[in-house]
Amino acid sequence: MKHLLHCVPGAIAQKGRTVFSHVRRLLRPGGVLFGSTILSQGIPVPAHTRALMAAYDRRGIFHNTGDSLDGLRGALEDSFESQELRLVGVVALFAGHVA
Repeated sequence: MKHLLHCVPGAIAQKGRTVFSHVRRLLRPGGVLFGSTILSQGIPVPAHTRALMAAYDRRGIFHNTGDSLDGLRGALEDSFESQELRLVGVVALFAGHVA
């Protein structure tokens, strides 16, 4: 699920839980969902990056004005037995594991 969630309307906690719950049903025991998304809250965001994301949000390309690492972490914890989460700049790399 590469660079998808920041394009889905809504708050990361809600859209993450919704998307993850649907995808989780398709995974077998031992399955892994992995992906990345661009965050905008609760992390350092350079001014030029913030300006570009704001332009994309205004045009309806991005929907990540409230997307935070904590919100993503909560959605993963609610949907998977174990999770991995790493921040690289403003991009969160994540994985959710099905037991």
